[in-house]
Amino acid sequence: MRAPSALPSSKNWKPLLCVADDERIEDVEMFRDYIMVSVKRQGRPVVIIHNRVSKSNSELPLPNGGNCVVRPDSNPQFDTSTVRLCFSSPVHLESTIEYNMATQTPHKSWTSTPLHIDPDDYVIQHERAPSDGLQVPVTLIRHKSISLASQPPTLMRVYGAYGVPLEPEFRVEDIPLLLRGWVIALAHVRGGGELGRE
Repeated sequence: MRAPSALPSSKNWKPLLCVADDERIEDVEMFRDYIMVSVKRQGRPVVIIHNRVSKSNSELPLPNGGNCVVRPDSNPQFDTSTVRLCFSSPVHLESTIEYNMATQTPHKSWTSTPLHIDPDDYVIQHERAPSDGLQVPVTLIRHKSISLASQPPTLMRVYGAYGVPLEPEFRVEDIPLLLRGWVIALAHVRGGGELGRE
């Protein structure tokens, strides 16, 4: 919300950025000309940049099409157009990407991958599974040579309680299974908060 500093009462509040009922704001970072808002949308992260000068909103392009975990890195400078984000995925160790908030483009990264793993050999996809009239987001991780039609062995992880999401992050114990042709499935169920607070 926004309000004049001389008239801060709630009757003068005006929306600055709104999210849908099935979305959740996870973090906000303030800069002189920008506000960075981290949102969870359909089980995946979205990073919105609000330009305080032009009053416009833009989304940053995230690695793996957003099938990853993203959180702000240390960003101590207030007067800057650069922001650093940490990210990891099922086939990437925690890495850092630096974005230009003015152009919404990455311009520097420090990325690391596990030994014996080429991330390009793996597919991370986002699907929906019907349950009780809802569409539950599910993240699937598999080697690109593995077809889901062949019904490969699958390990499904499910957790949803207290608003704690099940994140598609790197887990070293998954690597031997992926190397042996397994599929890892992460069900983002209602209690994790990925679909909002309802």
